[in-house]
Amino acid sequence: AYILYDRDDNGEFFQLYAPTFGEGFIIEFVERRGVYAGYGAPNAPFRIAAQKRLMRPKGMPKI
Repeated sequence: AYILYDRDDNGEFFQLYAPTFGEGFIIEFVERRGVYAGYGAPNAPFRIAAQKRLMRPKGMPKI
């Protein structure tokens, strides 16, 4: 599993996700502490990049 974290002045956001299953099925768990009002948007580019990297077939060259 992988964990991402964000915070603002009012609280914290934890996002745990598992590697992608099949052709794109994703399981995520989120926890908000305090009054965190966002949706973890700052984490999205990092999560998507990591999930794409994990979905790449073995032996496929990195670009």
